[in-house]
Amino acid sequence: MILKFTVTVATLLFCGCPPAVKPEADAAAKRLVLKQVTERVLLPTLEAFITEGEALEARAAAFREARRAGPALTERDAARAAFAAAFLRWQRAEMMAFGPAGKPPTHSRGLGLRDAIYSWPTINPCRVDTVLAVKSYETPGFFDSALVTSTGLAVIEALLFSESAGNSCASTDAINTMGTWAAMSADELAVRRADYATLAAAQVVKQARLLRDTWVNDAAARFATAGLEGSGFPTAQAALNEVFAGLFQADLLLKTSRIAVPAGLVPLTCANVPCPEQAEALPSRLSREAIVANLEGLRAVLRGDFAEPGHGFDTLLERRGAGSLAAELDAALMTSRERALGLPGPIDSAVVTNLSDVQQLHADVKVFTDLLKLQFVTVLSLQVPAEGAGDSD
Repeated sequence: MILKFTVTVATLLFCGCPPAVKPEADAAAKRLVLKQVTERVLLPTLEAFITEGEALEARAAAFREARRAGPALTERDAARAAFAAAFLRWQRAEMMAFGPAGKPPTHSRGLGLRDAIYSWPTINPCRVDTVLAVKSYETPGFFDSALVTSTGLAVIEALLFSESAGNSCASTDAINTMGTWAAMSADELAVRRADYATLAAAQVVKQARLLRDTWVNDAAARFATAGLEGSGFPTAQAALNEVFAGLFQADLLLKTSRIAVPAGLVPLTCANVPCPEQAEALPSRLSREAIVANLEGLRAVLRGDFAEPGHGFDTLLERRGAGSLAAELDAALMTSRERALGLPGPIDSAVVTNLSDVQQLHADVKVFTDLLKLQFVTVLSLQVPAEGAGDSD
């Protein structure tokens, strides 16, 4: 008997057999959160955005055809309204930049599709005007290889809302020195803007469908089964970390880029503080509404639903005895939302006329992001993404 026991122990020690894996704490609960956030928050947002993107494409096309015959102000306003609807729907999804929307290596399943749809704050108005001047948007395959600064919602916004006869390039740029821009009449410029906007809207819809289909056909199942065989995630916690990396846009994009930078709270951003020219959505003046939509998207992910609380991150907090933290996070989001709604206008004008209100909005959002980066991370053992390691505001 002793000999048999010794042989058995030796076999276990030297056969190279993998050690027993300790079951992951709350794995089933984590997978339920991942499934809920995907099916009841992310996918409905993408479906609505695709519908509104299709409406934008149709309204832009109608404006293009009408503009060939005259001013077409009614059609222009309809295209702008359709843009606003699609743009603000996407602003909810901005806080869900994980999975195929995210970028590798932060997101193991990332395809970078967020930037293909909306690249702000990476924009280049001169690049847009150059494409207009030489009509390269008509070149076959242009959008398949175009830089993110030549396509997407920010480009459509610039095209639909611009009334200027001038361009954003330096006087030494080729479109100015060679007279390419000056050769266009006002009517031709307006038609080209509508042409380009229509084609860019079609590309946005194409990319949004790709994002939706990638989730439906592959990513959703992988997140919902994270930690199980075949999911591609070693643990449910690994998938949860990727969702959290998307949520971290609350700190990087919302708090910093959308509020702190134009308010002059980030050093060396501009020569003279505040910095209204650094605000988002300058052509459409939708920056205030974009912030509200960001906050609504964040709240939905944390609660697991846009309407009634589902099985979101707050449920995990409650399981770990941190229900009060879930309440604090929700209260901070609601306070920030009310503060944003109370601003007298878009961020670029508010930082000039009501800077203290914008600074208070930043402080309110910072209450949320501080809770997110400290207590939330600690309680749920989450990993802060590399790009969030520093904090200048």
